[in-house]
Amino acid sequence: MLKKVARKVIEFSHFLSNECLLSTQNIETLQVKKKVVFYTLGWGDYLDIFFNYSLPSILHKSNIPKLKNDGFEMSFMLYTIDSEKDIKTKYKRQIETMSPYHFNIIPFDIENEKKSIIANTSIIKVFKYCLDNQLIMFMAPPDTVFSNYSVYNSISYSYLKRKSFAAAHPRINDNFLSDFIQFPEDGINSNEMVAYTFKNAHQNFKYADEELPLNTVYAGISYRRFSSSLYAITSNMPTTYVVIPTLEDINFFKTSGTFNDWDRGWLSFLLKKNRVKISGSSDMFFCVEITENKADAIVQPKKPSSPWSDLYSKSFANRISNTFISIWRE
Repeated sequence: MLKKVARKVIEFSHFLSNECLLSTQNIETLQVKKKVVFYTLGWGDYLDIFFNYSLPSILHKSNIPKLKNDGFEMSFMLYTIDSEKDIKTKYKRQIETMSPYHFNIIPFDIENEKKSIIANTSIIKVFKYCLDNQLIMFMAPPDTVFSNYSVYNSISYSYLKRKSFAAAHPRINDNFLSDFIQFPEDGINSNEMVAYTFKNAHQNFKYADEELPLNTVYAGISYRRFSSSLYAITSNMPTTYVVIPTLEDINFFKTSGTFNDWDRGWLSFLLKKNRVKISGSSDMFFCVEITENKADAIVQPKKPSSPWSDLYSKSFANRISNTFISIWRE
């Protein structure tokens, strides 16, 4: 009898957490056009990386032009605290390369706002714009470089599945900026970018190797090498790059009040609503985040409590994401 009661209590608990409060998304009624808005938030030195590396990787012939051939329409929104005039002057040449696509610079008037509040305000505005016009949004951080076909694959897949798209990504050090004086005309294939990552990993990813006696596995992402070219990746907080926004997303960030929930509370929300697909292969999608080696941003290696301790926290998003393994191939 007690076992039956316990089972009923557990079943009711699962109902409350997974069904009662959050029903799954009805994709049959979701309206979306083959139109994509690339959203970026950045200023200062980040714009140098964006215009010289991130943007060219997005514009590479394997990404946006290929989407255009498939009937997609693209536009760009850059939210910034810098002067629109100064940006157009400094990056005139780069902006001219975008002539087939609408590029909109949206300055914030208040420079003293916290960055998290600026980010939250801008994402709500972009979500609303996408919802009103039935658009897809692509998250294009100014310090992120995408491999060939990654932008194309993720957007095409999201459109076909009517779901958002997330993936784990590594941090690399800023040697990238000196190793590549300009972005390669042929772009960077995913296997080349994976190989470069492990040779030039940022401190926060370099020590995520599960086999090291002192490592940063506890910080949310870890890897284990299985062969000369294959790595198994466990990521507790994959980043959502492609979004088909709904009113629920707008209300979520209005209530949350912080963009920090992007790969935390909001990721949990998407997972519970069955609204996101997580990539498991670098062949399908791969990107890197260029990061300076600042002392205050470095995660310190520690001795793990056990070899299998790779769960960042007990939050819903961390527990679910932790069950996935991504394969990165050199």
